[in-house]
Amino acid sequence: MWDYLGQYVCIVIVCDNLFNLDSSLFNDISNEMKSDINMCGALMKSLITEAFVLVVESVTKARVIQGYLGDMFEVLPSYGHVRDLAARSGSVRPDDDFSMVWEVPSAAWTHLKSIKVALSGDVTATGCLHDDINVTRVVFNEITESSIKASLQSPREIDANLVHAYLARRALDYLIGFNISPLLWRKLPSCQSAGRVQSDALSLICDREMEIDGFKPQEATGLITYIRTDGLHISDKATKDIQSYISERYGQNFASKNGHNYFKKVKNAQEAHEAIRPTDIRRLPSKLVGVLYEDALKLYKLIWSRTMACQMEPATIEQIQVDIGKPDQSIIFRSSSSKVQFPGYQAIYEDVETNSMRDNENGRDDRSEVFEAFRNLTVGDPMYLGKVKLEQH
Repeated sequence: MWDYLGQYVCIVIVCDNLFNLDSSLFNDISNEMKSDINMCGALMKSLITEAFVLVVESVTKARVIQGYLGDMFEVLPSYGHVRDLAARSGSVRPDDDFSMVWEVPSAAWTHLKSIKVALSGDVTATGCLHDDINVTRVVFNEITESSIKASLQSPREIDANLVHAYLARRALDYLIGFNISPLLWRKLPSCQSAGRVQSDALSLICDREMEIDGFKPQEATGLITYIRTDGLHISDKATKDIQSYISERYGQNFASKNGHNYFKKVKNAQEAHEAIRPTDIRRLPSKLVGVLYEDALKLYKLIWSRTMACQMEPATIEQIQVDIGKPDQSIIFRSSSSKVQFPGYQAIYEDVETNSMRDNENGRDDRSEVFEAFRNLTVGDPMYLGKVKLEQH
C-alpha cells in the first residue's frame, strides 16, 4: 500500500535498528563497535548487506536503483499493489465505519515471498508486515544516482493522512463502481468499469437530462433575423419599410433615394441569409426595456441603429483648413475645423433611442466656435500671438 504523492516513492525496510540511515553510515555506532567493524570488515559487510531492503513498485526501477546503490541495499520490486479489496460484494462496509476486507491476489504472493525471504521474516495473510519490522519512506522525483542517494539521506515515516486519502479513494471506486459498472456493461458492452471520474461525468449527463425533461416551452419572439450569417444584403421589402420609417421619423431628405444595396465582393461568398437586422424596424429599443437583459438590449440597440443608418443619406460636412505662419513661410502652423451641414445618417446617433451613442455635446459646441472663428478669416489677415499652450497631438 502506497501513500501516493505523484512522485517516485519507495519503502526502506530496516531489519536491524543498529544505526540510522544518514550520510555518515556509522555515526551512531559506538566506538567499540567501530573497532569490531574494522576487525571484522568482511563479516559486517555481510550484515550490512542484509540490513537494508528497499522496495519500489517497478521491476525496471528496481534494477536501475540496485545498480546505483550496490550491495549495501537489496532493491526489490513489488509489481504495484501487493493487496487489494476482496473482489466480492461487501468488501467495503459503510455501516461498520467503512471497514475494508483485503486480500492478496494470487499473482502477488510470489512477489511477497521474495520480500519475505529478503526480510528473513514473515508476512500476514493480508499482506501486512509484522510489528517488529522498522519501515520508513524515501521520496525522489527522478531516477538518477544523485537523486536516489540524496533521498536516502532523509527518510521519513509513512504519512498516515496520505494513506487514509488513498483508502478513501479506493472505497469510493469500489462503492461507485459496483453500483454503476453493471449498468455500463448492459448499455456499453465495451466499457470495462466505472470509477470516480466516469461517475462524475455520468452525473453531469443525468443532471442535464433531468433539466431537459423538466423544461417548459415558452413562446418567444425571433427580434432579429438569422444571426449566423455573413450576408450584407437586405430584402427589398425590408428596405422599403426602413426607408418609410426614416422619412416618418427624420424627414424625407434623410432616407436614401433608391435604397442602398450591399453585397460582398468576395468570390464564392455564401450569402444564403440576409444581413442581421431587426425583424420589425418599428420595434424600438425603448420598447424592449425590461424585456431584454442589459447586454442583450445594448446589442439590439446597435443592430437597430446600424440598420437604420445603412438606408440613410450620407452626412454633408463643411471643412476649413487654416495655415498660420511667418511671411517668409519659415514657420507654418496648420489647423482645421469642420461643421456638419446636413447630418444624414449621423442623425440616428442623435436619436433618443440611441442616446448612449451620442457624441459629447460640449465638444460639439467647442468645435462650432472654432469653425466660426476660422470662417471669419480672410487670406492675408495679420495674426498676433496671444498665448502658447504646449500639448501633444
